[in-house]
Amino acid sequence: MLRVVVVLLAVASCGGGTSHAPLSAKQSAPPTMMSFVPADSPYVFAQLDPMPQNVRDALLYYSDQKLAAALEIVKQIPPDFDRSQLPVVSRVGLAFLDEVKHADMRHWGRDLGLDPSGRFAFYGLSVWPVMRVAVADPVKLRGVVGRLIAAADLGPRVVEETRDGKRFWTFTAKGVTVVAAVLDTEAVAAVVPTAALGESLPILLGLRQPDHPLAETHRVADLLASHHFSKLMFGYVDLRQVTSILTGRGMGPLEAMLHDATGPISDVCKADIERLVEIAPRFVFGYHSFDTHGFHASIVAELAPSILRALQTLRTEVPDVVAGIDSAAMMKIGAAFKLDAMLPLAGSAVAWGKARPFQCEWLEPLDKTFGQLEQVIANPLPPAMQGFRGFSAVLEDFRKEPFDITGSLLLATDRSPDLLAIIQQKVPGMSGLTIVPDGRPVALPAMALGLDPKTQLHAAARADRVAVAVGRTSPDRVIELVHAKTPQHSPLLSFTFDVPRMQATGLFDEDDEDDLGSDNMTSVGLQLDVKDDGLALDVFGTFPKM
Repeated sequence: MLRVVVVLLAVASCGGGTSHAPLSAKQSAPPTMMSFVPADSPYVFAQLDPMPQNVRDALLYYSDQKLAAALEIVKQIPPDFDRSQLPVVSRVGLAFLDEVKHADMRHWGRDLGLDPSGRFAFYGLSVWPVMRVAVADPVKLRGVVGRLIAAADLGPRVVEETRDGKRFWTFTAKGVTVVAAVLDTEAVAAVVPTAALGESLPILLGLRQPDHPLAETHRVADLLASHHFSKLMFGYVDLRQVTSILTGRGMGPLEAMLHDATGPISDVCKADIERLVEIAPRFVFGYHSFDTHGFHASIVAELAPSILRALQTLRTEVPDVVAGIDSAAMMKIGAAFKLDAMLPLAGSAVAWGKARPFQCEWLEPLDKTFGQLEQVIANPLPPAMQGFRGFSAVLEDFRKEPFDITGSLLLATDRSPDLLAIIQQKVPGMSGLTIVPDGRPVALPAMALGLDPKTQLHAAARADRVAVAVGRTSPDRVIELVHAKTPQHSPLLSFTFDVPRMQATGLFDEDDEDDLGSDNMTSVGLQLDVKDDGLALDVFGTFPKM
C-alpha cells in the first residue's frame, strides 16, 4: 500500500488567499483540455506544466528498466503462439508490448504518439471518470489504440463511430458505456451511463465546452497559491459537490443511474451527511517541489475553522522530531503532540456529537463511537503520562547475522521522574537501577531485556525527557539526545526510512520490498501535521542516482 501511495504521488468551495486570474489561453502553458473540465466536477487531478525530461528519467528509471526486461521476455514467445486463448488483459498487454518494442525506452510515450509534456486531466463528469491526455501525433496514436482494441477482441460490443468529424470507439455493458477517442491534440477515455451518452459526447469529443468550465474560474489559481503548490501537478476532491450529487440536489441523466442504485435518500440523511461533510469539505493535493533529486508533496484536508483551531492546540515541539527526511537513519518514527490536550479535544468532539445526534441510519455507528469515546476519556491520564509530549525512535543500523543493532528512543515529557518510575517498575531488570534526571548515562542490563549480553545499552534523563540508546556508541548517543535542542517546529507524526538499507537487513521478502517502493525511491518520508491551511500529510521522496 505504501508503494502505491508514494508512486501515485510521484507520477501522478474555493481556497482562501489572494485572488488570481482564471486559467486562460493567455497564461503560461495552459492545457486546452482544462476548458472541458466542468467547474462543478467533484474531483480533478491534472498536470498543468510539462514534466522536464530529466525529472521523468529520474522518476521512472527503474520502471523503464522493468519495461525493457518485459520486452526481452516477450521475445521468447514463439511467433505462432495462439494469443486468443489468453485473458483480455494479457492479450492487450502483449499487444502494448508489441507497440513499444521498437520505441526508444526513454521516449516510448512520444514514439506511440503521446505528447512528451505529459499533460493530463483526470476529472469527474458528475461522478463519472474522464481522462484527457495530451497528444503529439494523433494519427500514430489512433493506430495504436485501434490495434489494442483489436487485440482485446471484444466482438460487436465495440463500435467505431464518427460524430461531426470526430472518430471514437464505444463499448457498452450493463448500462454504462466506455468512450475512447484520439482527437487532434488529446486522447480521451471516459465511462458514462449509456442513457447519458448523447449529452456527454459533445463535451467528451471537444465539440463544445461545459456551461461553466473550470478554466474560467479562479479555483485552481487560488488553490495553488493558498497551499503553496507548484503548477506541475495538482488535484482536489470536493466533498460538497460529491454530497450534492449523492443526495440528489443535482438530478440529470448522469445522476439517474447512481440514484437508482442508492435509492431515495431521506431529508434527515441529507442533513446529517451535509453536516458531517462541513468538518472537512475539500481534500487537495499538490507538489511543493519536484526535481531530479526528489519531491515534496502534500495531501491536505481543508478543515472547518473551529476544527482546525482545536487541532492546533495539540501542537508542540520535541527534540529530534523535525520535518523532512533524516538521511542518516535507516528508519525513524516520531510524534509531537500534547497528550494532555487530547482529552479536552476528545471531550469537545463528544459534546458536539451528543448535542445533535445523527438521525440517519447510515451514521448510527458514529453515535456509538461518541459513546465509546466518552467512556475512554472519563478516566484521567495516569500521572506518569501527564505532560507527555511525544517521542523519537531511530533505527540507525541493524544486522541479523551476526546480530548487531544501533538505535535510540527519546521520550519527551514534563514529568520525567514519574515516567522513569513507571519504566523501572514495568521493564524487566530495571528495578534495581537508579536513573535520575541529571543527564548522565546509566548502563542498562541487555540480557534482562532479551538482548545479547555484549550489547551496549544506556539511558539518561533530564527534567523534560528520557533517552535510551543501544549500540557501541550508546553512551555518547544518550548524552547527545538529552542535550539536543528543541526545534522550532515538529510535525504531529513522522515516519521516514532508507529503502536500500532496509532491504539489506534481510527482514523483508520480495513482496515486502515491492511495498517499500524500491523501484523508484531511495528514501521516503510521511509526515502528518496541522498547518494553517488544514491537516496535511506531507510526502517526501528521493530518487536513486542514475
